[in-house]
Amino acid sequence: MIYTVKDAIANARKATASNLRTPEYPEFTVQDFLTLYPQFTSIVPVPVVEMYVEQAVKCIQRPRWKAQWKSGMCLYIAHWLTLWLWANSPTGSPAAVVANNGMSHGSISSKSVDGVSVSYGQTSGANGLTGWGSYKDTLFGQQFLTMARIVGHGGQYVI
Repeated sequence: MIYTVKDAIANARKATASNLRTPEYPEFTVQDFLTLYPQFTSIVPVPVVEMYVEQAVKCIQRPRWKAQWKSGMCLYIAHWLTLWLWANSPTGSPAAVVANNGMSHGSISSKSVDGVSVSYGQTSGANGLTGWGSYKDTLFGQQFLTMARIVGHGGQYVI
């Protein structure tokens, strides 16, 4: 299809009038993440880190996050990698270990030693995160959501 200058002008006007943002996918690499969060370097396979970096690049919009974009990217990736670590077992692990690792736990709220009892629950910091799924289950996720709430608000001024 051949476009004329008139078509280009009409398309530009439609784009401006629609107020839709064109996604911007800036470069963010596995090495960028691992430089800031080196604790994940040797415990998570690189293809898994790559998968979550790619996911974050598509989900965390730089124009919206502005100066907090890199922090948001890292917290998002660290949250998902933490969940991946909870759910995955070393190759050759017994079925019971694999099944236990795949269970949803939450934070330890109480424990006893002699009767071997453990109770799981929400952390107090996650109380205001109802409806946010797994993000309330890790400290990385809680920090990410705290920042996301700030990023989602418009500017304020006092008269």
